[in-house]
Amino acid sequence: MSHSALEYRLAESDAAQSEIFDVAIIGAGVTGACLFHQLRQKGYRVLLADKADFAGGTSQASAMMLWGGLAYLRSFDLATVARLSLSREALVRRGSSCASPRRFRYIVPSPRAGNRAIVQSALYLYWLLGAFRRARPQWLGDFDESQLLKATDRNCFEYEEAYLSDSDARFVLQWILRSRDAFNPALNYCALHGGQFDSSAKLWVLDLEDRVLERQFSVRARLVVNAAGVWTDSLNTQFGIETPYHHLLSKGVFLGLRRLPTHKTALIVEKADQDCYALIPWGPVSLWGPTETLTSSPQEGFSITPEDIRGLAQEYDRHFRAPFSREDVVSLRCGVRGLAVPRSARQDLSHSQSLSRKYVVHRDRELPWVSIHGGKLTSCATIADTAAKTIGHSIRPSLPAQPFADPVEGPPERESFPGLAEEVLSARSCAEESCWSLEDYLRRRTNISQWVPRGGFGHANENTEHLERLASVFATAPAFNPQAAVRSYQQEIEARFDRVIREVL
Repeated sequence: MSHSALEYRLAESDAAQSEIFDVAIIGAGVTGACLFHQLRQKGYRVLLADKADFAGGTSQASAMMLWGGLAYLRSFDLATVARLSLSREALVRRGSSCASPRRFRYIVPSPRAGNRAIVQSALYLYWLLGAFRRARPQWLGDFDESQLLKATDRNCFEYEEAYLSDSDARFVLQWILRSRDAFNPALNYCALHGGQFDSSAKLWVLDLEDRVLERQFSVRARLVVNAAGVWTDSLNTQFGIETPYHHLLSKGVFLGLRRLPTHKTALIVEKADQDCYALIPWGPVSLWGPTETLTSSPQEGFSITPEDIRGLAQEYDRHFRAPFSREDVVSLRCGVRGLAVPRSARQDLSHSQSLSRKYVVHRDRELPWVSIHGGKLTSCATIADTAAKTIGHSIRPSLPAQPFADPVEGPPERESFPGLAEEVLSARSCAEESCWSLEDYLRRRTNISQWVPRGGFGHANENTEHLERLASVFATAPAFNPQAAVRSYQQEIEARFDRVIREVL
Protein backbone atom coordinates (compact mmCIF):
# COMPACT_ATOMS: atom_id res chain seq x y z
CA MET A 1 0.00 0.00 0.00
CA SER A 2 1.39 3.43 -0.93
CA HIS A 3 2.34 5.86 1.82
CA SER A 4 0.18 8.56 0.19
CA ALA A 5 -2.99 6.45 0.49
CA LEU A 6 -2.39 5.81 4.19
CA GLU A 7 -1.44 9.43 4.83
CA TYR A 8 -4.65 10.59 3.17
CA ARG A 9 -6.66 8.13 5.26
CA LEU A 10 -4.99 9.47 8.41
CA ALA A 11 -5.88 13.02 7.39
CA GLU A 12 -9.50 12.02 6.78
CA SER A 13 -9.67 10.19 10.10
CA ASP A 14 -8.17 13.14 12.00
CA ALA A 15 -10.64 15.54 10.37
CA ALA A 16 -13.53 13.24 11.21
CA GLN A 17 -12.65 13.50 14.90
CA SER A 18 -12.01 17.25 15.02
CA GLU A 19 -14.66 18.74 12.73
CA ILE A 20 -18.38 19.32 13.26
CA PHE A 21 -20.19 18.11 10.16
CA ASP A 22 -23.47 19.39 8.85
CA VAL A 23 -24.44 15.88 7.72
CA ALA A 24 -23.17 12.38 8.40
CA ILE A 25 -24.28 9.87 5.75
CA ILE A 26 -24.24 6.23 6.79
CA GLY A 27 -24.02 3.95 3.77
CA ALA A 28 -21.81 4.42 0.68
CA GLY A 29 -23.87 2.63 -1.93
CA VAL A 30 -25.20 4.51 -4.93
CA THR A 31 -27.76 6.50 -2.90
CA GLY A 32 -25.32 7.60 -0.20
CA ALA A 33 -22.57 8.39 -2.72
CA CYS A 34 -24.84 10.45 -4.95
CA LEU A 35 -26.22 12.35 -1.94
CA PHE A 36 -22.67 12.97 -0.69
CA HIS A 37 -21.87 14.59 -4.04
CA GLN A 38 -25.01 16.72 -4.10
CA LEU A 39 -24.65 17.99 -0.54
CA ARG A 40 -21.00 18.87 -1.12
CA GLN A 41 -22.02 20.90 -4.17
CA LYS A 42 -24.53 22.81 -2.03
CA GLY A 43 -21.86 23.72 0.53
CA TYR A 44 -22.56 21.23 3.30
CA ARG A 45 -19.77 19.79 5.43
CA VAL A 46 -20.32 16.04 5.00
CA LEU A 47 -18.96 12.77 6.37
CA LEU A 48 -19.65 9.57 4.42
CA ALA A 49 -19.05 6.24 6.17
CA ASP A 50 -19.68 2.59 5.34
CA LYS A 51 -18.91 -0.56 7.32
CA ALA A 52 -17.73 -2.26 4.10
CA ASP A 53 -16.23 -1.05 0.84
CA PHE A 54 -17.82 1.64 -1.29
CA ALA A 55 -20.61 -0.06 -3.31
CA GLY A 56 -20.02 -3.17 -1.21
CA GLY A 57 -23.69 -4.24 -1.11
CA THR A 58 -26.38 -4.27 -3.78
CA SER A 59 -24.78 -1.38 -5.68
CA GLN A 60 -22.15 -3.83 -7.02
CA ALA A 61 -24.70 -6.35 -8.28
CA SER A 62 -27.01 -4.58 -10.72
CA ALA A 63 -27.50 -5.20 -14.43
CA MET A 64 -25.82 -1.81 -15.11
CA MET A 65 -29.08 -0.82 -16.82
CA LEU A 66 -30.42 2.71 -16.45
CA TRP A 67 -33.93 1.88 -17.52
CA GLY A 68 -37.18 3.79 -17.55
CA GLY A 69 -39.28 1.05 -15.93
CA LEU A 70 -40.61 -0.80 -18.97
CA ALA A 71 -41.84 -3.69 -16.80
CA TYR A 72 -44.23 -1.39 -14.91
CA LEU A 73 -46.35 -0.99 -18.03
CA ARG A 74 -47.73 -4.44 -17.23
CA SER A 75 -49.44 -2.98 -14.15
CA PHE A 76 -50.24 0.31 -15.94
CA ASP A 77 -48.08 2.22 -13.47
CA LEU A 78 -47.51 5.02 -15.94
CA ALA A 79 -46.43 7.53 -13.30
CA THR A 80 -43.52 5.32 -12.22
CA VAL A 81 -42.46 4.78 -15.84
CA ALA A 82 -42.50 8.51 -16.54
CA ARG A 83 -40.57 9.27 -13.35
CA LEU A 84 -37.90 6.62 -14.01
CA SER A 85 -37.56 7.77 -17.62
CA LEU A 86 -36.84 11.32 -16.43
CA SER A 87 -34.32 9.95 -13.93
CA ARG A 88 -32.63 7.95 -16.67
CA GLU A 89 -32.24 11.05 -18.84
CA ALA A 90 -30.88 13.07 -15.91
CA LEU A 91 -28.17 10.45 -15.34
CA VAL A 92 -27.25 10.37 -19.02
CA ARG A 93 -26.78 14.16 -18.88
CA ARG A 94 -24.88 14.14 -15.58
CA GLY A 95 -22.97 10.92 -15.98
CA SER A 96 -20.83 12.05 -18.92
CA SER A 97 -18.71 9.04 -19.89
CA CYS A 98 -20.17 6.82 -17.13
CA ALA A 99 -23.65 6.53 -18.63
CA SER A 100 -24.57 6.35 -22.29
CA PRO A 101 -27.48 5.27 -24.54
CA ARG A 102 -27.61 1.62 -25.53
CA ARG A 103 -29.84 -0.49 -27.77
CA PHE A 104 -31.88 -3.38 -26.38
CA ARG A 105 -33.83 -6.03 -28.25
CA TYR A 106 -37.14 -7.24 -26.88
CA ILE A 107 -37.78 -10.76 -28.16
CA VAL A 108 -41.37 -11.37 -29.22
CA PRO A 109 -42.62 -14.94 -28.66
CA SER A 110 -43.92 -15.86 -32.11
CA PRO A 111 -46.58 -18.52 -31.49
CA ARG A 112 -49.04 -16.33 -29.58
CA ALA A 113 -51.31 -14.30 -31.86
CA GLY A 114 -51.21 -10.56 -31.39
CA ASN A 115 -47.90 -10.50 -29.54
CA ARG A 116 -46.24 -8.23 -32.08
CA ALA A 117 -48.99 -5.62 -31.83
CA ILE A 118 -49.01 -5.75 -28.03
CA VAL A 119 -45.25 -5.35 -27.71
CA GLN A 120 -45.16 -2.63 -30.36
CA SER A 121 -47.90 -0.64 -28.59
CA ALA A 122 -46.14 -1.01 -25.23
CA LEU A 123 -42.77 0.13 -26.61
CA TYR A 124 -44.29 3.14 -28.35
CA LEU A 125 -46.07 4.10 -25.13
CA TYR A 126 -42.73 3.69 -23.34
CA TRP A 127 -41.08 5.95 -25.90
CA LEU A 128 -43.87 8.51 -25.40
CA LEU A 129 -43.55 8.44 -21.59
CA GLY A 130 -39.82 9.02 -22.03
CA ALA A 131 -40.67 12.21 -23.98
CA PHE A 132 -39.18 10.72 -27.19
CA ARG A 133 -35.63 11.22 -25.83
CA ARG A 134 -34.45 7.73 -26.81
CA ALA A 135 -34.36 6.20 -30.28
CA ARG A 136 -37.68 5.25 -31.85
CA PRO A 137 -38.55 1.53 -31.43
CA GLN A 138 -38.24 -0.51 -34.61
CA TRP A 139 -39.14 -4.03 -35.73
CA LEU A 140 -36.25 -6.29 -36.70
CA GLY A 141 -36.83 -9.40 -38.73
CA ASP A 142 -33.17 -10.36 -38.76
CA PHE A 143 -30.45 -9.57 -36.22
CA ASP A 144 -27.06 -10.87 -35.10
CA GLU A 145 -28.34 -12.80 -32.11
CA SER A 146 -31.17 -14.59 -33.93
CA GLN A 147 -29.02 -17.72 -34.39
CA LEU A 148 -28.56 -17.97 -30.62
CA LEU A 149 -32.32 -18.27 -30.11
CA LYS A 150 -34.72 -21.08 -30.68
CA ALA A 151 -36.85 -20.79 -33.82
CA THR A 152 -39.89 -19.53 -31.89
CA ASP A 153 -37.90 -16.57 -30.49
CA ARG A 154 -36.45 -14.98 -33.61
CA ASN A 155 -38.53 -11.83 -33.87
CA CYS A 156 -37.81 -8.67 -31.95
CA PHE A 157 -38.28 -4.96 -31.48
CA GLU A 158 -35.22 -2.83 -30.91
CA TYR A 159 -35.51 0.10 -28.51
CA GLU A 160 -33.12 2.26 -26.52
CA GLU A 161 -32.29 2.56 -22.83
CA ALA A 162 -29.11 3.73 -21.11
CA TYR A 163 -26.28 1.72 -19.61
CA LEU A 164 -23.23 2.14 -17.40
CA SER A 165 -20.24 1.81 -19.67
CA ASP A 166 -17.84 0.43 -17.05
CA SER A 167 -19.54 -0.99 -13.94
CA ASP A 168 -22.03 -0.04 -11.24
CA ALA A 169 -19.32 -0.09 -8.54
CA ARG A 170 -17.16 2.40 -10.42
CA PHE A 171 -20.25 4.51 -11.09
CA VAL A 172 -20.69 4.78 -7.30
CA LEU A 173 -17.02 5.51 -6.81
CA GLN A 174 -16.95 8.41 -9.26
CA TRP A 175 -19.55 10.33 -7.21
CA ILE A 176 -17.31 9.94 -4.15
CA LEU A 177 -13.96 10.74 -5.77
CA ARG A 178 -15.35 13.92 -7.31
CA SER A 179 -16.50 15.27 -3.97
CA ARG A 180 -14.34 14.11 -1.07
CA ASP A 181 -11.42 15.92 0.46
CA ALA A 182 -9.55 15.59 3.74
CA PHE A 183 -12.11 17.80 5.51
CA ASN A 184 -15.11 16.01 4.01
CA PRO A 185 -14.06 12.39 4.52
CA ALA A 186 -15.40 9.35 2.69
CA LEU A 187 -14.45 6.38 4.85
CA ASN A 188 -15.00 2.80 3.75
CA TYR A 189 -14.47 0.01 6.27
CA CYS A 190 -15.63 2.39 8.98
CA ALA A 191 -18.38 0.84 11.11
CA LEU A 192 -20.97 2.72 13.14
CA HIS A 193 -21.28 1.06 16.54
CA GLY A 194 -23.58 3.48 18.32
CA GLY A 195 -24.15 7.05 19.36
CA GLN A 196 -26.65 9.49 20.76
CA PHE A 197 -28.12 12.92 20.17
CA ASP A 198 -26.81 15.65 22.47
CA SER A 199 -29.88 17.86 22.82
CA SER A 200 -27.97 20.66 24.57
CA ALA A 201 -25.38 20.95 21.79
CA LYS A 202 -27.93 19.92 19.11
CA LEU A 203 -25.43 17.45 17.70
CA TRP A 204 -25.25 13.74 17.04
CA VAL A 205 -22.24 12.05 18.60
CA LEU A 206 -21.52 8.86 16.63
CA ASP A 207 -19.11 6.11 17.65
CA LEU A 208 -17.09 4.80 14.69
CA GLU A 209 -14.45 2.14 14.22
CA ASP A 210 -11.94 2.66 11.41
CA ARG A 211 -10.97 -0.90 10.48
CA VAL A 212 -8.23 0.27 8.13
CA LEU A 213 -6.34 2.26 10.76
CA GLU A 214 -7.60 0.08 13.63
CA ARG A 215 -8.78 3.04 15.68
CA GLN A 216 -12.04 4.01 17.35
CA PHE A 217 -13.29 7.57 17.64
CA SER A 218 -16.40 9.73 17.79
CA VAL A 219 -17.69 12.22 15.23
CA ARG A 220 -20.15 15.07 15.59
CA ALA A 221 -22.85 15.99 13.09
CA ARG A 222 -25.91 18.20 13.03
CA LEU A 223 -27.96 15.66 11.08
CA VAL A 224 -27.68 11.97 10.19
CA VAL A 225 -28.84 10.36 6.94
CA ASN A 226 -29.52 6.64 7.02
CA ALA A 227 -28.67 5.52 3.48
CA ALA A 228 -27.70 2.00 4.51
CA GLY A 229 -29.77 0.30 1.80
CA VAL A 230 -31.06 -3.10 2.89
CA TRP A 231 -29.63 -2.43 6.38
CA THR A 232 -31.71 0.76 6.80
CA ASP A 233 -34.29 -0.86 9.08
CA SER A 234 -31.72 -2.42 11.41
CA LEU A 235 -29.84 0.89 11.71
CA ASN A 236 -33.07 2.71 12.53
CA THR A 237 -33.84 0.10 15.17
CA GLN A 238 -30.35 0.50 16.65
CA PHE A 239 -30.99 4.23 17.17
CA GLY A 240 -34.65 3.96 18.18
CA ILE A 241 -35.95 5.61 15.00
CA GLU A 242 -39.44 4.67 13.80
CA THR A 243 -40.67 5.30 10.27
CA PRO A 244 -43.99 4.65 8.50
CA TYR A 245 -42.14 2.54 5.90
CA HIS A 246 -39.89 -0.48 6.07
CA HIS A 247 -38.14 -2.75 3.58
CA LEU A 248 -39.20 -6.01 2.07
CA LEU A 249 -36.09 -7.66 0.68
CA SER A 250 -35.89 -9.11 -2.82
CA LYS A 251 -33.01 -11.25 -3.96
CA GLY A 252 -31.71 -10.98 -7.51
CA VAL A 253 -29.14 -13.37 -9.02
CA PHE A 254 -27.29 -13.06 -12.33
CA LEU A 255 -25.03 -15.59 -14.01
CA GLY A 256 -21.96 -14.35 -15.83
CA LEU A 257 -21.74 -16.67 -18.85
CA ARG A 258 -18.98 -16.98 -21.40
CA ARG A 259 -20.04 -14.53 -24.12
CA LEU A 260 -20.41 -15.84 -27.64
CA PRO A 261 -19.02 -13.64 -30.47
CA THR A 262 -22.49 -13.12 -31.99
CA HIS A 263 -23.92 -11.69 -28.76
CA LYS A 264 -23.48 -7.94 -29.24
CA THR A 265 -26.79 -6.40 -28.08
CA ALA A 266 -28.81 -6.90 -24.89
CA LEU A 267 -31.76 -9.28 -25.31
CA ILE A 268 -34.95 -9.13 -23.23
CA VAL A 269 -37.00 -12.33 -23.17
CA GLU A 270 -40.28 -13.17 -21.45
CA LYS A 271 -40.29 -15.80 -18.72
CA ALA A 272 -42.98 -18.42 -18.36
CA ASP A 273 -44.66 -16.29 -15.66
CA GLN A 274 -44.60 -13.23 -18.01
CA ASP A 275 -41.83 -11.47 -16.15
CA CYS A 276 -38.61 -10.84 -18.07
CA TYR A 277 -35.00 -11.96 -18.08
CA ALA A 278 -32.14 -10.21 -19.85
CA LEU A 279 -29.00 -11.47 -21.58
CA ILE A 280 -26.64 -8.50 -21.50
CA PRO A 281 -23.18 -8.39 -23.11
CA TRP A 282 -20.61 -7.04 -20.64
CA GLY A 283 -16.97 -7.38 -21.61
CA PRO A 284 -16.15 -11.07 -22.17
CA VAL A 285 -19.30 -12.30 -20.36
CA SER A 286 -23.06 -12.22 -20.89
CA LEU A 287 -25.11 -11.46 -17.79
CA TRP A 288 -28.21 -13.67 -17.58
CA GLY A 289 -31.01 -12.91 -15.12
CA PRO A 290 -32.02 -11.66 -12.68
CA THR A 291 -34.09 -13.86 -10.42
CA GLU A 292 -36.65 -12.06 -8.27
CA THR A 293 -37.53 -13.72 -4.97
CA LEU A 294 -38.38 -12.37 -1.54
CA THR A 295 -35.88 -13.11 1.20
CA SER A 296 -35.99 -12.73 4.96
CA SER A 297 -32.63 -11.06 5.63
CA PRO A 298 -29.66 -9.47 3.84
CA GLN A 299 -27.45 -12.37 4.92
CA GLU A 300 -29.79 -14.91 3.34
CA GLY A 301 -30.32 -12.74 0.28
CA PHE A 302 -26.63 -12.37 -0.56
CA SER A 303 -26.18 -16.16 -0.55
CA ILE A 304 -26.54 -17.86 -3.94
CA THR A 305 -27.98 -21.37 -3.89
CA PRO A 306 -27.96 -24.20 -6.44
CA GLU A 307 -31.74 -23.66 -6.74
CA ASP A 308 -31.14 -20.10 -7.94
CA ILE A 309 -28.85 -21.35 -10.68
CA ARG A 310 -31.15 -24.21 -11.68
CA GLY A 311 -34.02 -21.76 -12.16
CA LEU A 312 -31.86 -19.55 -14.36
CA ALA A 313 -30.63 -22.60 -16.31
CA GLN A 314 -34.17 -23.85 -16.97
CA GLU A 315 -35.27 -20.46 -18.25
CA TYR A 316 -32.15 -20.19 -20.40
CA ASP A 317 -32.95 -23.51 -22.07
CA ARG A 318 -36.47 -22.27 -22.92
CA HIS A 319 -35.06 -19.57 -25.19
CA PHE A 320 -31.61 -20.49 -26.47
CA ARG A 321 -30.50 -23.22 -28.86
CA ALA A 322 -27.30 -24.27 -27.10
CA PRO A 323 -28.18 -25.98 -23.80
CA PHE A 324 -27.05 -24.45 -20.54
CA SER A 325 -23.72 -25.79 -19.30
CA ARG A 326 -22.21 -25.10 -15.92
CA GLU A 327 -18.79 -25.02 -17.64
CA ASP A 328 -19.90 -21.76 -19.28
CA VAL A 329 -20.51 -20.04 -15.92
CA VAL A 330 -17.70 -17.54 -15.36
CA SER A 331 -19.10 -15.70 -12.33
CA LEU A 332 -22.07 -15.32 -10.02
CA ARG A 333 -23.61 -11.97 -9.17
CA CYS A 334 -26.14 -11.43 -6.40
CA GLY A 335 -27.82 -8.39 -4.86
CA VAL A 336 -30.65 -7.69 -2.43
CA ARG A 337 -33.12 -4.93 -3.23
CA GLY A 338 -34.94 -3.03 -0.54
CA LEU A 339 -38.59 -2.51 -1.52
CA ALA A 340 -40.25 0.35 0.39
CA VAL A 341 -43.54 -0.83 1.85
CA PRO A 342 -45.88 0.94 4.31
CA ARG A 343 -45.89 -0.77 7.68
CA SER A 344 -49.69 -0.74 7.49
CA ALA A 345 -49.76 -2.43 4.06
CA ARG A 346 -52.46 -5.07 3.63
CA GLN A 347 -51.82 -6.07 0.00
CA ASP A 348 -50.47 -9.42 -1.12
CA LEU A 349 -46.70 -9.21 -0.79
CA SER A 350 -45.93 -12.74 -1.90
CA HIS A 351 -44.15 -11.71 -5.10
CA SER A 352 -41.63 -8.90 -5.30
CA GLN A 353 -42.40 -8.08 -8.93
CA SER A 354 -45.82 -6.83 -7.78
CA LEU A 355 -44.10 -4.10 -5.74
CA SER A 356 -43.01 -0.81 -7.22
CA ARG A 357 -39.46 0.52 -6.96
CA LYS A 358 -40.68 3.78 -5.43
CA TYR A 359 -38.51 5.44 -2.84
CA VAL A 360 -39.35 7.24 0.40
CA VAL A 361 -37.30 9.94 2.11
CA HIS A 362 -38.54 10.32 5.70
CA ARG A 363 -37.49 12.98 8.21
CA ASP A 364 -37.97 12.09 11.87
CA ARG A 365 -40.32 14.45 13.70
CA GLU A 366 -38.25 14.71 16.86
CA LEU A 367 -34.62 14.14 15.88
CA PRO A 368 -32.48 15.42 12.97
CA TRP A 369 -32.44 12.01 11.28
CA VAL A 370 -33.42 11.24 7.67
CA SER A 371 -34.11 7.69 6.44
CA ILE A 372 -34.11 6.60 2.81
CA HIS A 373 -36.13 3.54 1.79
CA GLY A 374 -36.37 1.91 -1.62
CA GLY A 375 -35.15 3.28 -4.92
CA LYS A 376 -33.18 2.02 -7.90
CA LEU A 377 -29.86 2.64 -9.59
CA THR A 378 -31.75 4.71 -12.19
CA SER A 379 -33.33 6.98 -9.59
CA CYS A 380 -30.22 7.67 -7.48
CA ALA A 381 -29.89 11.32 -8.57
CA THR A 382 -33.60 11.93 -8.07
CA ILE A 383 -33.47 10.41 -4.58
CA ALA A 384 -30.44 12.57 -3.76
CA ASP A 385 -32.30 15.68 -4.95
CA THR A 386 -35.28 14.83 -2.75
CA ALA A 387 -33.11 14.04 0.27
CA ALA A 388 -31.10 17.25 -0.16
CA LYS A 389 -34.32 19.29 -0.18
CA THR A 390 -35.52 17.47 2.93
CA ILE A 391 -32.23 18.19 4.67
CA GLY A 392 -32.45 21.83 3.57
CA HIS A 393 -35.69 22.20 5.54
CA SER A 394 -33.77 21.29 8.73
CA ILE A 395 -30.30 22.79 8.39
CA ARG A 396 -28.49 25.22 6.14
CA PRO A 397 -25.05 24.55 4.62
CA SER A 398 -21.99 25.93 6.40
CA LEU A 399 -20.18 26.93 3.21
CA PRO A 400 -21.07 28.58 -0.13
CA ALA A 401 -22.20 26.34 -2.95
CA GLN A 402 -19.26 24.83 -4.82
CA PRO A 403 -20.02 22.97 -8.06
CA PHE A 404 -17.48 20.28 -8.86
CA ALA A 405 -16.08 19.87 -12.35
CA ASP A 406 -14.78 16.52 -13.49
CA PRO A 407 -11.09 16.36 -12.51
CA VAL A 408 -8.69 16.93 -15.37
CA GLU A 409 -6.18 14.12 -15.11
CA GLY A 410 -4.03 12.09 -17.42
CA PRO A 411 -5.09 8.58 -18.45
CA PRO A 412 -4.99 6.18 -15.49
CA GLU A 413 -2.27 3.57 -15.30
CA ARG A 414 -3.38 0.24 -16.71
CA GLU A 415 -1.96 -3.27 -16.74
CA SER A 416 -2.73 -6.63 -18.29
CA PHE A 417 -4.39 -9.54 -16.53
CA PRO A 418 -4.20 -13.17 -17.72
CA GLY A 419 -7.26 -14.17 -19.74
CA LEU A 420 -8.42 -10.63 -20.57
CA ALA A 421 -7.90 -9.12 -24.01
CA GLU A 422 -7.94 -5.53 -22.74
CA GLU A 423 -5.90 -3.98 -19.97
CA VAL A 424 -7.52 -3.04 -16.66
CA LEU A 425 -6.80 -0.31 -14.11
CA SER A 426 -3.56 -1.10 -12.34
CA ALA A 427 -3.54 -2.16 -8.70
CA ARG A 428 -1.18 0.70 -7.90
CA SER A 429 -3.55 3.34 -9.29
CA CYS A 430 -6.56 1.80 -7.52
CA ALA A 431 -4.66 1.80 -4.22
CA GLU A 432 -5.01 5.61 -4.34
CA GLU A 433 -8.84 5.22 -4.40
CA SER A 434 -9.26 3.82 -0.87
CA CYS A 435 -8.85 0.29 -2.23
CA TRP A 436 -7.55 -1.72 0.72
CA SER A 437 -7.62 -5.35 -0.37
CA LEU A 438 -7.23 -7.73 -3.27
CA GLU A 439 -10.97 -8.46 -3.22
CA ASP A 440 -11.77 -4.72 -3.42
CA TYR A 441 -9.55 -4.47 -6.48
CA LEU A 442 -10.80 -7.56 -8.29
CA ARG A 443 -14.51 -7.00 -7.60
CA ARG A 444 -15.18 -3.25 -7.36
CA ARG A 445 -12.25 -1.24 -8.76
CA THR A 446 -12.01 -3.53 -11.79
CA ASN A 447 -14.23 -6.26 -13.23
CA ILE A 448 -11.59 -9.01 -13.05
CA SER A 449 -13.49 -11.25 -10.63
CA GLN A 450 -16.59 -11.04 -12.84
CA TRP A 451 -14.79 -11.53 -16.15
CA VAL A 452 -12.17 -14.18 -15.32
CA PRO A 453 -13.42 -17.57 -14.08
CA ARG A 454 -13.55 -18.31 -10.37
CA GLY A 455 -13.01 -14.79 -9.13
CA GLY A 456 -9.86 -14.27 -11.21
CA PHE A 457 -8.11 -17.53 -10.32
CA GLY A 458 -8.93 -19.20 -13.63
CA HIS A 459 -10.37 -22.69 -14.09
CA ALA A 460 -7.35 -24.45 -12.56
CA ASN A 461 -5.93 -21.72 -10.28
CA GLU A 462 -3.45 -20.81 -13.00
CA ASN A 463 -3.50 -17.13 -11.97
CA THR A 464 -2.53 -17.68 -8.33
CA GLU A 465 0.98 -16.22 -8.59
CA HIS A 466 -0.35 -13.16 -10.43
CA LEU A 467 -2.91 -12.60 -7.67
CA GLU A 468 -0.19 -12.87 -5.03
CA ARG A 469 1.75 -10.10 -6.77
CA LEU A 470 -1.37 -7.93 -6.86
CA ALA A 471 -2.16 -8.64 -3.21
CA SER A 472 1.24 -7.29 -2.16
CA VAL A 473 0.24 -3.85 -3.47
CA PHE A 474 -2.41 -3.60 -0.73
CA ALA A 475 -0.17 -4.42 2.22
CA THR A 476 -0.96 -2.06 5.10
CA ALA A 477 1.55 -3.51 7.58
CA PRO A 478 5.10 -4.92 7.33
CA ALA A 479 3.90 -8.35 8.47
CA PHE A 480 1.38 -8.61 5.61
CA ASN A 481 1.61 -11.99 3.83
CA PRO A 482 0.30 -11.89 0.23
CA GLN A 483 0.26 -15.70 -0.03
CA ALA A 484 -1.97 -15.91 3.06
CA ALA A 485 -4.24 -13.18 1.69
CA VAL A 486 -4.68 -15.07 -1.60
CA ARG A 487 -5.32 -18.37 0.23
CA SER A 488 -8.05 -16.66 2.26
CA TYR A 489 -9.60 -15.24 -0.91
CA GLN A 490 -9.38 -18.66 -2.58
CA GLN A 491 -11.31 -20.21 0.31
CA GLU A 492 -14.06 -17.65 -0.21
CA ILE A 493 -14.25 -18.47 -3.93
CA GLU A 494 -14.40 -22.19 -3.19
CA ALA A 495 -17.31 -21.61 -0.80
CA ARG A 496 -19.23 -19.02 -2.81
CA PHE A 497 -18.62 -20.34 -6.34
CA ASP A 498 -17.10 -23.82 -6.62
CA ARG A 499 -19.36 -25.50 -4.07
CA VAL A 500 -22.53 -23.97 -5.51
CA ILE A 501 -21.65 -24.80 -9.13
CA ARG A 502 -20.78 -28.42 -8.25
CA GLU A 503 -24.22 -28.92 -6.76
CA VAL A 504 -26.12 -27.55 -9.76
CA LEU A 505 -26.10 -30.67 -11.95
